[in-house]
Amino acid sequence: MAINVYLYMNRLQHIYRKIINSLFGDVEVFFGLPQKWKIRGTLAIVFLYLAVLVLIFMLLHPMQDSGSQSIALLIFGYILFFLGIIIVVIPIFIPRYQVYPGRLVVLSLLFYITAFNILFKNISGSVDTPVFIAFYIGLISIAFGSRLYSRVIKEVSTEKARIDTEIKLAQKIQTDLLPTIDIEEDRYQAYGRTMNAQEVGGDFFDVVLLDNRRIAFCVGDVSGHNIAAGLIMGIVKSAFRTELRYNNNLSSITESLNKTVIEQRSRGMFVSFAAGIVNFEHREVEFINAGHPPVIHVSDGKADTVHLEGAALGLSERLLFTGIKHTLSPGDALICYSDGIIEARNKRGEEFSMRRFIQVVSNTSIDASANELYTIVYSKIEEFANQAKRIDDITLLIVKLNF
Repeated sequence: MAINVYLYMNRLQHIYRKIINSLFGDVEVFFGLPQKWKIRGTLAIVFLYLAVLVLIFMLLHPMQDSGSQSIALLIFGYILFFLGIIIVVIPIFIPRYQVYPGRLVVLSLLFYITAFNILFKNISGSVDTPVFIAFYIGLISIAFGSRLYSRVIKEVSTEKARIDTEIKLAQKIQTDLLPTIDIEEDRYQAYGRTMNAQEVGGDFFDVVLLDNRRIAFCVGDVSGHNIAAGLIMGIVKSAFRTELRYNNNLSSITESLNKTVIEQRSRGMFVSFAAGIVNFEHREVEFINAGHPPVIHVSDGKADTVHLEGAALGLSERLLFTGIKHTLSPGDALICYSDGIIEARNKRGEEFSMRRFIQVVSNTSIDASANELYTIVYSKIEEFANQAKRIDDITLLIVKLNF
């Protein structure tokens, strides 16, 4: 019984949010308004739907006694009624007409009054009292509902414009924090880029030169696709660079980042993270992984995933992380990515999958540069998706070793 009530309430809430969304645009913006504007929006819904009920009553009432009027005249009156309704709801579906609520209301009232006179041509004589009451209730509901509607629409538009401005600013800051990496040195090449699913994403990546014999790289994914995720992304990336100045132990760096995420994160947020340090002198790389998709190591045309156990950052204060080392050869490539790549979907709902990803990487020429490898992989993902909507951020970082 309790479950049925819960499901019923959830369904009512879903319907209510649908109504709000159809009338006032962005649901989240509306529910973020002060209480007085929520009340005004609710009253606008009540008045507008009351007007619809009144119109339905007035439409059906002439059916009870239509003997004195021709069917053609009744149909014409009904058409006028429908035109009046259409004019009132035009701003809901065509936003550019939202600036003319008063004119649209006056025009719709003319249609209502004309239709009223046609359907009740004895208006100067005896017309049922309920019809008159319904008529005036309808006029009052339209007047008050349209007035409240126009004011709430204006407030929602103003608030949405403010939020859009903040999002654009956050997007610019994130772009500055995550520029495309395109490095070509004697001993290595690196190319990395991220494509956000929304205005602000949670993916990040970096390549840091430690000294003349070592480089560090990382890739991460903050849960969510909002401004909060973007802020955590910037904090973790900056903290990674800061830690590298004083500490080159990946395990302790990752444990420190875990504490940083716990201190800064919002409730329920976490960060998957993978990193590595390449030592050119010893020709080896050390990997660490905290709940992130495994790094792919390509050597002699064979692609192997480097699997490491580790929970995502921010889940617990007592997490420990252990690294693993791999031997490198000239021409090897290290491929870091976010799950947005392997989970990219086409219009049929199929995922790109790790299998396809490995196949694309394995079929690529070993002489391809980091930039060329990135271009090949990304083009295959775009070809597979076939213009389907992106549901997650896509990040790809490739480090190619020359020695």
